Amino acid sequence: MAEHNADFLDDHDPDLNFINDDACNYTDLINPTCHANASLSFLHANIRSSQKNQDELENQLFLASHNFSIIALTETWLHMDNVHLYNIQHYKHVHRTRDTRTGGGVSLHIHDSFKYIERVDLVHSSHNTIFESAFIELAHPTLGQVIIGVVYRPPATCILTFLEQFGLLISRILVSLEKKKCYAMGDFNLD
Repeated sequence: MAEHNADFLDDHDPDLNFINDDACNYTDLINPTCHANASLSFLHANIRSSQKNQDELENQLFLASHNFSIIALTETWLHMDNVHLYNIQHYKHVHRTRDTRTGGGVSLHIHDSFKYIERVDLVHSSHNTIFESAFIELAHPTLGQVIIGVVYRPPATCILTFLEQFGLLISRILVSLEKKKCYAMGDFNLD
């Protein structure tokens, strides 16, 4: 088993470790404060069942009157037999469902204006009990190659193991192999 250093946790404060290009601020969905020249905009929601809450999500998106580049959802609770029913108009859909137990699941909805490839090599499978993820890569005219992902860590899993595995994945993207910009959204259940 890997040795864990308590200092490792100090580097994972989401308020200290984020890319902030002042193009967009954390905001509520109804009054987004994104500037008109923002090249990418993201929305993450823990939907806790797409079947139950998809209509509410679509209503909120309509009221926001902002076409987010990427909409990331966690805890979709979808299965392979129904995932095709929960798309969002003007968005393509990349998803991971749980096949072995109920709950969980992640989705990325990518606005039709973007061309992308799914990065299945970066995905943690539904058989991994530490976290679930989906990743894409898109070629952006000003940012270059950008990797975007959604992550869900179930609350009963080991935080240190999650931080270790997720840290290795992000290091691979940012430093060692990929050296690309990466935006990761999700419900990490670290509170």
